[in-house]
Amino acid sequence: MVEAIAPIIAAEDARSFDESLLRRSTLSPDSLVRRIAALSAGRLGDLRAIPLLLPSWWIRIPSLNPTRAFALGLLADSSVSDDLIKRLEDPELVPPAAALEMVTALAKTGGAEAGRWFRSLLAGSTSDGPGRSQRSCPARRHRGMAPREERSG
Repeated sequence: MVEAIAPIIAAEDARSFDESLLRRSTLSPDSLVRRIAALSAGRLGDLRAIPLLLPSWWIRIPSLNPTRAFALGLLADSSVSDDLIKRLEDPELVPPAAALEMVTALAKTGGAEAGRWFRSLLAGSTSDGPGRSQRSCPARRHRGMAPREERSG
């Protein structure tokens, strides 16, 4: 374990973005190594980390989703706003535990799409796409923004 984590921490301490190391580490079979790699990628602040953090969200590892969302928030790049919104609006793509961290990351990334999403959320008129209701938005349901009968949904 130490052999896997030490190079990640050393690269972060040196403020050196090592794409090969981070790619290997974000795909590690060990969840602690994946989590440390995701946090390091965000802390380094290098936008080349985005492709390392986003595609892996499609892999169902619910405990890692909040960590990756946090890392994306640290990068604060609006290019990820659409991806965050897509995941937030689809309950199949975001476990409830990750919703708050994803909303926070979206607020940090900003951009026009994020602004529209927050305005519609606060106005109570989120549209999750054709034929879908507000009920399916995890951020609304799990943070108490939806009526009580929708929160348990």
